[in-house]
Amino acid sequence: FVSPVDVGDLLQFNSRVIYSLPKGGDLVLGEDRIGSGIEQHQQHDTPTSSSTGGKPLIMIEVECYVMEPEVAKARLSNRFYFTFILPTRG
Repeated sequence: FVSPVDVGDLLQFNSRVIYSLPKGGDLVLGEDRIGSGIEQHQQHDTPTSSSTGGKPLIMIEVECYVMEPEVAKARLSNRFYFTFILPTRG
């Protein structure tokens, strides 16, 4: 965490799509930049443990801010990264 969150703190979450692979594939994150980018994308015909099997996927970034309404301030507490595999229409 960049900044701790205490019990009772007011939080604000901002999220956005940062990358999508409509045709599916692998995501390989840079070793020196955890969660900061995608260096390789490979298509696969069959699902494996490291691929999405051709299903679309989306990467989402969520920023968490601790709000301080009494002084009209907010501070970044953390950034979260999620990858979702979407079901294909059948």
